[in-house]
Amino acid sequence: MRPIERTGLRIAAMVLPRMRGRSAPCGMRLLLVALAAIVAVAITALGWPGSAVAASHDFNGDHKSDILWFRSVGGEVAIWFMNGTSAAGGGSPGSASNNWAIVGTGDFNGDGYGDILWYNNTLVQTVIWFMNGTTVLPTSGSLSSPPSEWSVAGTGDFNGDGMADIVWWNIDTGQAVIWFMNGTSVIGGGSPGSAPLEFRIVGTGDFNGDGRSDILWYNSNTGQLVIWLLNGASVIGGGSPGSAPIFYTVVLTGDFNGDGMSDVLWQNTSNGQLVIWLLNGASVIAGGSPGSVAFPWLPQGMNAD
Repeated sequence: MRPIERTGLRIAAMVLPRMRGRSAPCGMRLLLVALAAIVAVAITALGWPGSAVAASHDFNGDHKSDILWFRSVGGEVAIWFMNGTSAAGGGSPGSASNNWAIVGTGDFNGDGYGDILWYNNTLVQTVIWFMNGTTVLPTSGSLSSPPSEWSVAGTGDFNGDGMADIVWWNIDTGQAVIWFMNGTSVIGGGSPGSAPLEFRIVGTGDFNGDGRSDILWYNSNTGQLVIWLLNGASVIGGGSPGSAPIFYTVVLTGDFNGDGMSDVLWQNTSNGQLVIWLLNGASVIAGGSPGSVAFPWLPQGMNAD
């Protein structure tokens, strides 16, 4: 079953640069954030109120990040293909019916193209769209979902097989569970453990540069971050890089300085100020503020790595 209805919608493109396996320079990554906010203005003006950048991934196999859009009113999906600062095409793979939300992207079938992960809170159903450009492949389908107290917390390659996996988080117990995926099939996984309920998963990324995804936790009461360094579904290390004032929120993770390890982008919800923590494992090695993006133009949660 696929939550898809074909549409004829076409859309222009704007760029977010990327190289597979390498991050764009720091200045370009920061430009990504500013462009995301600017593009949101343009899309709203074009009649997509409530739209947001859902994610960034390589959907056409050219080793450059593309932008995935989702219209919260109407359910339309659009993909913009990127090439430096030039528009390179794009289109709409279709739309989703009510109660479906995009909860992640990743290459779930190992074909080199980004795919789209959907979740329906009402039906408690998870669906993957296998993509080739803006085409939803017929092999797309649903997978079994855990009970409704579980929510998708992120995606990443946790076992190093080149295919995206899914992280689930139990809102009642704080337990995290990782599903190792091959297409729509769960081929393994496990639970790395549980965190106190005041913590929630706010991101994934390779924080220690070992080629496997790790989990980033955030305590909304204290502003503390905690990183679990993982090998598959096992915690092999980690720690807390520190805390931020509670009026800061984690926007995204990504390798901002090109050292092969993920960093954290914060935003001040009061004045829009952005702050980057450059990380080595669970330690902050440097950081600073690239500027501000004031409300209502806010950077969206996307990771071009």
